[in-house]
Amino acid sequence: MKQGGTTVVSAPGDAEVQQPNNQDDIMAEEDHGAEAFGGATLTDTAKASADTGTNYPGFSMDDIEQEEEEEGEEQGEPGEMLVDAAHLSINSANTNLPPPSSISSSTPPSTVGGGSSRCQAASSASSTQTKGKNMLAQIKADLDEWLGGLSDSATDQWYKLAMLKNECQLVKMQAYMRDKEIVHLQMENEKERIEADKIHGRLMERKKLDIEFLKEEGEVLRLKLVLAKLQAGQSSGSLPSDSSVS
Repeated sequence: MKQGGTTVVSAPGDAEVQQPNNQDDIMAEEDHGAEAFGGATLTDTAKASADTGTNYPGFSMDDIEQEEEEEGEEQGEPGEMLVDAAHLSINSANTNLPPPSSISSSTPPSTVGGGSSRCQAASSASSTQTKGKNMLAQIKADLDEWLGGLSDSATDQWYKLAMLKNECQLVKMQAYMRDKEIVHLQMENEKERIEADKIHGRLMERKKLDIEFLKEEGEVLRLKLVLAKLQAGQSSGSLPSDSSVS
């Protein structure tokens, strides 16, 4: 008897078991089970099989107890609380799953290998993504370091250029002040020369006046001498001759 893409098979206990018609139905049920069991550990899956009475291959109660003891030693009470929470979530998810008999009868052993291959593919993709992120972070760090070194080098070059500009301005200022000083000294020398010329001219003029004064004074003395001789001749009653006068 067919119902919505599945075949209903009558069991000996008058129970109807639904079996998928094809491989697509099997994969759909497997994906549904994977979504229901998302985020749970292998221990939680084994617990769910123990609670529902389903015998999943590869799990036993001894393995469950041993794994719970190891998780309790590593994580302590918070780990037990997480396991209980995951157990409750799996139990709530089991309400949406088909009966255990249909799961055990419809799931072939090959689906276990498919799940492990998916886990390997997911872990490989995660590892590749992690490597890519690490490589990108390394490239970014190298680029930042190179840019930092370039920025430091540019800053040093700018500082050196500024120092050279300041030195050039200082040299220009010193040359300008030296030129100004030379011009000032030349003007001072010119003024001193002019003053010296004036003083020399005045001294020469004074000397000339002194010489003329001495000449005039000598002439006055000579005339005084002549006058004295004339007066002496008149007093003696004899006139001086022309030769004596000359």
